[in-house]
Amino acid sequence: MAIGAVRVLGDVIVAPQQAWDQVSQRGRWVWPLALLAVATVVAWSAYYSRVDIVWLQDYLLAGSGDLQGRELKLARDLMGPGLLALVTIISSLVVSAVFMLITAGYLSLVARMQRVERSGPSWIVFAAWLAVPEAVALLLTAVRLALGSNPQVLPEAANPVALSQLLGLAGDSPWLSLAGAVGLQTLWMIALCIIGVSRWMKISAVRAALIVTVPVLMFYGTWALIILAGQAA
Repeated sequence: MAIGAVRVLGDVIVAPQQAWDQVSQRGRWVWPLALLAVATVVAWSAYYSRVDIVWLQDYLLAGSGDLQGRELKLARDLMGPGLLALVTIISSLVVSAVFMLITAGYLSLVARMQRVERSGPSWIVFAAWLAVPEAVALLLTAVRLALGSNPQVLPEAANPVALSQLLGLAGDSPWLSLAGAVGLQTLWMIALCIIGVSRWMKISAVRAALIVTVPVLMFYGTWALIILAGQAA
């Protein structure tokens, strides 16, 4: 079974249409999520073991000017690399799980409207395999951190294929969080989803692209509008 999962993983990268056919026949959600969990632990453990923790604490506490003396020392003690790594890993996995469930629910609803005979659990498997691009990006992050020499890298800029890194955004940019969440892995995930939806629902690539991209554009568009509103306030 593990060998079959590795084969599907390889096809996700080089032959996504074939990969979705294999996932449809005998795919399981546990393998891509296990890969995502391992990649998340490796990437963020590497990050917090190499980052200049005093510099990062200064950045995170920059907006807390009211903290003084003992309170500031307590905040720094709580923001040690171990706790920060644990919080980041857990929150990342929770967000990924919520994203997977929302995606599965949305695609299950669309499939019902398209009269596609697929059960809800099959779309959970589908959504789980969409985590592969993010897992690959996290592994690239770990490699970059292991080979890099700069200990002053913000979490939003740690991913080498994120827009924040590709565009070279400064740490005080209001767009840093959004640009750190979007990258080449996002485009890969969208393309992978379009191919899968087209394959599983037996619809054209154009219709599949509309089904996939509309909620994505709404989500990131709303995020961008919130940032613009904050700048205008």
